[in-house]
Amino acid sequence: MTLLSLRMKRARYCLPIINPNKTIRSVQIVELIHNEIMAQMSHLPVEIVEHIMTYLFDMAKYSPLDASNSADTLFLNQNSVTCLLRLRLLGKVWASLIPKFVFNALELRSSRTHRCISFVLGSSVKLSSTIHLKRLFLNGITYLPESWSGSYFSKITDNNLTKPDFEHQDSTNNLIRMKDAANIISLCGSTLTNLKICFTDAVGFLNNLVEAIKRVTSLKVLIVESLAIVHFCQRRKSSIKLLEYQPKDYANDETPMLLALQDTLEAISVIMMPDDIPLELRNSSFPNLRILKNMFINPRHDYPRWLGWAIFREVEIYITCYSETAHYWRDKFEQYDGLEFPKKLSQFIFLTEDNHSVNDEALAGFLNRRRIKCRFETQLSYSQILKSIKEPSDNLLTVDFGVLAMNSSRQRAMKVDAKF
Repeated sequence: MTLLSLRMKRARYCLPIINPNKTIRSVQIVELIHNEIMAQMSHLPVEIVEHIMTYLFDMAKYSPLDASNSADTLFLNQNSVTCLLRLRLLGKVWASLIPKFVFNALELRSSRTHRCISFVLGSSVKLSSTIHLKRLFLNGITYLPESWSGSYFSKITDNNLTKPDFEHQDSTNNLIRMKDAANIISLCGSTLTNLKICFTDAVGFLNNLVEAIKRVTSLKVLIVESLAIVHFCQRRKSSIKLLEYQPKDYANDETPMLLALQDTLEAISVIMMPDDIPLELRNSSFPNLRILKNMFINPRHDYPRWLGWAIFREVEIYITCYSETAHYWRDKFEQYDGLEFPKKLSQFIFLTEDNHSVNDEALAGFLNRRRIKCRFETQLSYSQILKSIKEPSDNLLTVDFGVLAMNSSRQRAMKVDAKF
């Protein structure tokens, strides 16, 4: 048997070439090649393994991103996590590097996964010291009283969970108990900067969960799917500068929430203009509101009269989705020469898809003639949006009724009151 050498940068990789004069079964050939490759992969330099891991993460599959939430980030789906963790068997270098990649951001969906992560973080001092979990998503938290027994199926109120075959599963394995959520937050709290939690139903916060979140001293972003958002706004109104929300047809929670932030809000983001702005607030004054962002415009409104509403009087920057609203603005500029904008409006920012350059000279020309700067940017994070304000702030609240996300540079603003 001879060896065929392949060169990649400074490393050398060898694959076996079978002597054609020697009789050998196909299964043996596969095993021979597999063993040879495995042996060589285990001795790759650290730099090469890091490059391979970076490539694998770029090609991996992620859970869907909430485009309406500028604080949301990508998380590997469960299959990708499992496949990547198996690569630890390739050798010591792989075993030491992979946890740093995988456990940088993690989404947990079941009690079984929680128990596994708890074991990894809590039982091995050597391994846990190499793991620095920064972003955590606990998806599917529920409250299960210890006194409950028997089938859990009869106690489920979420229609999405009442599937025909649900009762034939171990239902509690598909959920995360609230006490377990508190434990996992406590375990990784020393390195955690981003925390996202999603409940299976309308439940409150246990004191131990609130206390666990309070103890995360490095926490910068908190996203909570809950109905506690109105009270949160009323309690923390002085520290919330950016508000993103998507109202529901059956509720009107946005009005008291916006009123609580009337004097401090600097940026607002909605899905649909002008429908998502409460009727009773359109002529109210928001003295510090500098940025307006939306994704869509209702085509039924032929003339954008909402530009003249009192709520937008102080707006300086307008951010919108290019693919969804560019045609609307182009038509309105052509139809109405005297289209009125807020007097302080100085920038139009059109958000484009990643790696998709746009050069819409016609649209830019319409705006430039009105002395409004036109920019085309990729998706902006909440911090980039806030930096557009003259005096940027680091506080964020994102709401989806309920989706709640708060970012604060001050630890005091992150202290959540247990009485939600």
